[in-house]
Amino acid sequence: MENSMDCVLVRFGLPVLSEEEQRKVAFAERILQDAVKSSLSRNMVKAFYTAKDIREFRKLVAQKKKAKELPLKDFLALDPKDLTPEEKMIQSALSFLYEQNAQTPPIYKSFPKRDKPLVIDCTVGVDKYAGIYMTDLNEIHLKGKGKKLSRVLEILAHELKHAEQHIGIDGLELNNYQKQQLHFLDEALAYACDKFVLDRYYKEFPEERREKSILERLFGSPELDEFEGDMSPKWVADHVMNFMYSDVSSNYKNRYDEDLPILYTDKGLTSIPDAFGVDKKDMVSVIKALDSFVSKKATTPLGILIQAVANEDSKKITRICNAKNSQKEYAIDQEELRVFIESSCVNNASAFKAIMESNRFEKDDFADFMTSVLHVSDEEVLTESLKENRLKNFEFLITKTDDKGKPLFSNKKLKKIFSLIEETAFNEGEIALQKEAEKILNKVITKPIKKMGKDPRE
Repeated sequence: MENSMDCVLVRFGLPVLSEEEQRKVAFAERILQDAVKSSLSRNMVKAFYTAKDIREFRKLVAQKKKAKELPLKDFLALDPKDLTPEEKMIQSALSFLYEQNAQTPPIYKSFPKRDKPLVIDCTVGVDKYAGIYMTDLNEIHLKGKGKKLSRVLEILAHELKHAEQHIGIDGLELNNYQKQQLHFLDEALAYACDKFVLDRYYKEFPEERREKSILERLFGSPELDEFEGDMSPKWVADHVMNFMYSDVSSNYKNRYDEDLPILYTDKGLTSIPDAFGVDKKDMVSVIKALDSFVSKKATTPLGILIQAVANEDSKKITRICNAKNSQKEYAIDQEELRVFIESSCVNNASAFKAIMESNRFEKDDFADFMTSVLHVSDEEVLTESLKENRLKNFEFLITKTDDKGKPLFSNKKLKKIFSLIEETAFNEGEIALQKEAEKILNKVITKPIKKMGKDPRE
């Protein structure tokens, strides 16, 4: 009988690259690609990197030899003696999962076909998470070192459930509240799946269950709770409630609020995609559970700010920027607010202005923000709408005054800022934006910037 996991590939045969090493290799590859592109790209590479740098980049990329890649069934047939300790551990965990998935009903009904096959990559590691399903790559990456077999099994069971379900969200027309609800359902079922698999594993290896019980008594870890029920559709609503009551659910809410800010007008789900395996007769109870437990309100200061920006709620934006905690400290610290402005608000004129009006910044900060507003990265596509927002932000900055009504930027300061921007403007988008900004500037100060004399305000 065919096993639904037969379509999975395993990539192995290379030393595991940490996330930092992966970033270095990706960066080196990008620089080498730029070195053979247009004359503009080549000139930029030459301006920043020496011939020695380029040789080092080539060495780094050359070390990334092609890994081996086998169907899961063939990987399980390999002699463990030919594998690294990490690969051997993953092989053992996958062997157990493969056997359990062959039973009726299977743990995973099917893995939807996507542009790329599903790959469990043993050649890369993750730092922040125990494991992660990379939706864009259709790959599972693990932090395998120092893990017990039961833990690797738990991680793989969890991430494979994500791979099975995530197709249920892809391509659907959903608002952010509905997306959050489905993400919570996704996580609830993934956590239920890893505990379901562990429950079967402990039945075969009771000595590890005893060890788990000892740890639970010593540390009371909520992640060691016993699994209740099964993976059939009738238990889905219970799995949702169990997950929402767990200690980890708030972490997911904080992350979702930052990535998927909910609009005040967003409505909840009216149905659930088939990939989640919820029977129609159980759908109402599952949706009610999601409506009850997934709040439409953000719960952290940064989440509240991001939601206010998404809803163009200027009053709330300024209010949360000025909010302080019981220790009289700002709820959103200065560095976090700066990062948010530069990453999320330079293209959003209304949000940028609302945050600037919070009185959190000094003169030098405004000069830095102006540089950010007029900077366009090589990867960024500056549409007419984005350009319009950038220019509105620029005009706001050059016309802003301090508490005494004095302009923040003197002619001398503006000339210095533009001189710096001219020196570093390498791409066409940045140069075009700067020219438009210069036109606005000349209207505001009445004298062309390149003919500025002494400023009486200095």
